[in-house]
Amino acid sequence: MGVSTFNGINIALRGLLAQQRALDVTTHNIANASTEGYTRQEALLQAADPISNVSLWGMVFPGQLGQGVTVDSYRRIRDVFNDVQLRGAASEQASLDVRYRELHAISLAMPEPSDYGLRSQLQRFFESWHEVANAPESLAARHALAQSGQSLATTFNHTARVLADMRVNDDAEITAGIGEMNAILAGVAELNTQIGQLVLAGAELDPATLQIVRPGQAPNDLLDRRDLLLDKLAEIADITSVTYDDQNRATVVVAGLTVVTPAAGATPVTRAQLDAQFASATLTGGQLHGLLEAHGNMLNEANPASYISQLNLLAQSLHDAVNAQHALGIDLSGTAGGVFFDMSAPAGPPGAATRLRMSAALLATPNLIAAGGAGQGPGSATNANAMIALQDALTTGGATFRNYYNGLQSGLGATTQSTQRSLEAQGIIVGGLADRRSSTSDVSLDEEMTSMIRFQHAYAAASRILSAMDENLDRLINGTGRVGL
Repeated sequence: MGVSTFNGINIALRGLLAQQRALDVTTHNIANASTEGYTRQEALLQAADPISNVSLWGMVFPGQLGQGVTVDSYRRIRDVFNDVQLRGAASEQASLDVRYRELHAISLAMPEPSDYGLRSQLQRFFESWHEVANAPESLAARHALAQSGQSLATTFNHTARVLADMRVNDDAEITAGIGEMNAILAGVAELNTQIGQLVLAGAELDPATLQIVRPGQAPNDLLDRRDLLLDKLAEIADITSVTYDDQNRATVVVAGLTVVTPAAGATPVTRAQLDAQFASATLTGGQLHGLLEAHGNMLNEANPASYISQLNLLAQSLHDAVNAQHALGIDLSGTAGGVFFDMSAPAGPPGAATRLRMSAALLATPNLIAAGGAGQGPGSATNANAMIALQDALTTGGATFRNYYNGLQSGLGATTQSTQRSLEAQGIIVGGLADRRSSTSDVSLDEEMTSMIRFQHAYAAASRILSAMDENLDRLINGTGRVGL
């Protein structure tokens, strides 16, 4: 069996087509150089199946005769292991970013050092008692004390309202984050369906197991879109795992919850599920983790360690200590003192900073301030001096008012700085992993230009071969005939 005269044309044609496909891929890369989530692709070329060299009577020609080149597949240049690392690091960074944002906002709600902070207001309050002690019968000093008490209570109220508003905003942001996450999950499920259909189209199956041995199509652009969605998902909540079946359809587990499967599609996540996963420490990263930590720990009055609870305890302790001491004194008319700070029901620390009020009666009539001691006459300052001594008494969790608040502030500052340092360190990790992905998967225009020139020269060479074969056939067909005719 001989080889067809037209075989060389076929080989040259395959070369032309293969180099053209490679140029098309290069063009696609250049066009998407700035596309978010795009992964560089390449055409994998391989030698075409050769002509068998064995016939009925033996060898027709030595060895195998090659039949040129063909495009085996179009491959994405992607490091899956780096993707897993980057998504995990990005989840941690997103959580730390929200945590730092919340701590910074709490610090702004309790500005220290500041003329308008609680520390200054507490100091002015006890300084006003000093002025009353120095001049018990001075109405001006009593007016100043009443206003100082009012300013202190107002500062407590304002700080508590700001923290309460933060918690409400966090709750709304959590709801929005869950909605965004569920939309992403629906997008992943839809892409799963499209990817599976394309992989099955023309796929080679194992006849025994019916598993895909060789996929029909490689939907690279759809895979990029799905990976981009998974990257965004990792910023919202930590991805526990992503696995793929033989059709390249993803099964996604987020915070221990299986949220996408090839069979069932996307399963929406509820707030109750996220709360449970956060409580069990299964949700460990992402913006939702940071928001739930702020909502459930930092700003939750039901949590004794929260900043709002510590503020409530300080307000309640101030209310109880000052009122108890005020009741022991007498006012300018010799009447026993009434309440100094008012607090609406219910009694107890929860909500105390919001409910603390200066007595309306004392604001209207400062003469009712009980600065004198019982049995010593209205002009005495015994009780005022006792009030001054309260600032050094262990009234709040085994500490003075000032030391307790200083401890709250120092703890907040230390936690904020520690979170900031962790966020900066995590940013370095994420940046390194992102650079590694960029060096592997991003489009380099210089590299693509080099590839384009290489494929262009290969295409030109194949076309020159085709021209040479055409000349040979023209000579054979048109320039030869039977001898003697």
